[in-house]
Amino acid sequence: MSVLSAIRLTTRQLTILFVLLSCLPAASNPLPSELRLNSGNDFKPWSDQSLPNGGVITEIVQTTFKHIGINTTIEWLPWKRGYYSVVSGNNGDYGTFPYSYSNKRAIEVYYSIPLLISGLTIFVLNDNPIEKDYKDTSALHGLRFCTGLGYAFSDYLPLVGSGKITLKTLANIQHCFSSIKAGRMDAVVINKHVGWGIVHALFKEPHGFKELKEHKPSVYHLVVNKEYPNSLDILHQFNKSLLTLQKNGVIDEIISRHMKPKD
Repeated sequence: MSVLSAIRLTTRQLTILFVLLSCLPAASNPLPSELRLNSGNDFKPWSDQSLPNGGVITEIVQTTFKHIGINTTIEWLPWKRGYYSVVSGNNGDYGTFPYSYSNKRAIEVYYSIPLLISGLTIFVLNDNPIEKDYKDTSALHGLRFCTGLGYAFSDYLPLVGSGKITLKTLANIQHCFSSIKAGRMDAVVINKHVGWGIVHALFKEPHGFKELKEHKPSVYHLVVNKEYPNSLDILHQFNKSLLTLQKNGVIDEIISRHMKPKD
């Protein structure tokens, strides 16, 4: 499977979303000409201010807004601060990205349709005896897992509760990779592309890491303030614009350009 096919929405998914959105009424209020957004660093290749155009998802978001005549400015903030800046509305930020769905966040913000879908996997050292295509979670028993604040781990919490694995949460998920390399931890659950971005940023070849099989998609969204003026009208037009750009190949071009191997 190519990188592109692994992280795009399928034609069937796009068609269904397009039909559903077409059934909604058109925006009843004029759209703003400018919006303030924020995102965070250290989430390569999706978002980081050191990347060209801020990374894959940053360019997708800004291109989608520009397609409907809205210019956007991005402020780079610590993740927790950026999210609560949107929830509170105190700084005038309309939205932040990329975020996965959670029941807690759904109470606080509105979600866009998916910006991008990619695979969630487990990273371990090459000398770990666990096989890439392990049969079931019994193969994970005894592993010392590490995760970062705000990162998805819910699928494995029953194993923590039953004592089959242990879990340590660190402020920065990059420290998980350093802890695994140093032998203090065994495994980290993370999006495969983000994981490899961290590995290549932290370690020289041979880095000594391997990924296990993908077990779940990571679905990333723009999340927006519920009380922002005409928030749902803006989000509806954003969603329609995103679907149009996905159908006509613009989003695929953005992904391909960012994910192209460096010479």
